[in-house]
Amino acid sequence: MARKALIQIRRGLEKDIGTLAVGELGYCTDTQKLYIGTSTGNVLMAAPEISGDMLKSIYDTNNNGKVDKAETADSIAWSGVTGKPSAFPPTAHTHPAAEVTESAAKRFVSDTEKSAWNGKQNNLGYTPLNKAGDTASGTLQVPALKLDNRYLETYVGGISFANGVANQKFNLVFPAMTADFAGWFEIDIISSWSYANGAGRMTKRIATHTNQTNRTIRSQDAYYLNADPLISDLFAISDLWNDSTDGRYKVTVVSRTSAANTIHVFGKVMSINTNAPDLFNNVTLSTVYTTDTTVHPKAVVQMPADAEVAGQKIWHAGNLNPASYLTKGTITWNQLKGG
Repeated sequence: MARKALIQIRRGLEKDIGTLAVGELGYCTDTQKLYIGTSTGNVLMAAPEISGDMLKSIYDTNNNGKVDKAETADSIAWSGVTGKPSAFPPTAHTHPAAEVTESAAKRFVSDTEKSAWNGKQNNLGYTPLNKAGDTASGTLQVPALKLDNRYLETYVGGISFANGVANQKFNLVFPAMTADFAGWFEIDIISSWSYANGAGRMTKRIATHTNQTNRTIRSQDAYYLNADPLISDLFAISDLWNDSTDGRYKVTVVSRTSAANTIHVFGKVMSINTNAPDLFNNVTLSTVYTTDTTVHPKAVVQMPADAEVAGQKIWHAGNLNPASYLTKGTITWNQLKGG
């Protein structure tokens, strides 16, 4: 069929195509691309490299890199999705610790921390009791019995005397005091049989008020509360004294014989000073020495001079007044009664 008319559109090199009028077509003879003019400029309609493909100008009108229909699909509500399964059973999976967020209630524990915590229980050497009602067997050992801050009982220590050595002594050495002591303390010693039978208990109470400023003793009343017969023959306890060589208050325990024996010392204290009970927690025992040759008398339980029974003093100075008695050489026959 013979062509009666030739209809042509603008054509030329792509670089020379220029801006097309709205609705005008432009063909690029070098790249074989076909453009159409729009109010916003030339729009590519066809090109060899995109033949048969979706045009971005058609399918991605907002030029955001995503097909417009796909954007619509992304915004569909869950209720609008069809063919959903009724349940979603989880499958086994793992997450590294770095991907887990910790909180105050849930944290990871390292092997080092677990080992340290387990060690705390193992180092105790026992299983703690439940205060709600667990029972225990054995002996509960505590270093001291302390009531409030004014009373304390404790074990001080033990000392052994050598055999065949006379007049052996050792001192209870009190710690340096920072304040006056006002109250009383008791020293208990116990012994058994070594080279001499000293079984028993001896207790001396020392009621005193010290003057820490010049390291003197304002007042002191010391007496034995208990002295069992066997131990009282072998040992004695001195009153409180201050050693000028070191400024420390001391009490001396004496072996009155040359027989070997071992004694143990206990302390008890009560004071108006709240820091005083801890004195016996820090008492030390000196070594045994013989440089002091002072001989101490046998321990005797003493009764205070003003002791009373039923309101009457047991002993009074008026019961024995030497001035009321004549000397042996002054009495005469005529002075005797009944003559």
